Amino acid sequence: MTSQWVIINATWYYTPAMSDTETRWMIVAPAEFLARGARSARLNPNAVVVDHSEGELVFPSFFCRSPSPWMKAMAWLAMRNIEFRIYMLEFDLKPKEVERSRLGVYPRVSDDLLELMREIDAREVDWLETMHDKIDWALARLRETSLAAGTLHSDGTVVDNSDEVG
Repeated sequence: MTSQWVIINATWYYTPAMSDTETRWMIVAPAEFLARGARSARLNPNAVVVDHSEGELVFPSFFCRSPSPWMKAMAWLAMRNIEFRIYMLEFDLKPKEVERSRLGVYPRVSDDLLELMREIDAREVDWLETMHDKIDWALARLRETSLAAGTLHSDGTVVDNSDEVG
């Protein structure tokens, strides 16, 4: 069985495969700001897990089953120039759930580290660079759209102080 997206009440939901592994995506940011971003995306407050002063928002998870609010929370942070990180997590699900790996995909890894990693596994580094490019492209489009819509000043400050995102 493969992972799939299903529509329930006009909302897309991720249904993971019944396999031994699962990929998840995590945003890490200052807890206060990530909680505000999650609230603006209409997520349950329990979706953000606080660890010291940082918050974590994972998709897919019990409180974040759809990609749309996860991306809206990320957009809320990006539009306000709040620093955040994105990780790709791999979990082994059987015999019990264990995080197998965590790869930072945003912000970009330094060129020196990429070269060192390329010596170990060039194919994985190519994939990581592709992910960096896709995320950079998406964030640039988000900022351009916000500038064009008049919701973001050219210096990155938000015109409207409301917490709502798209």
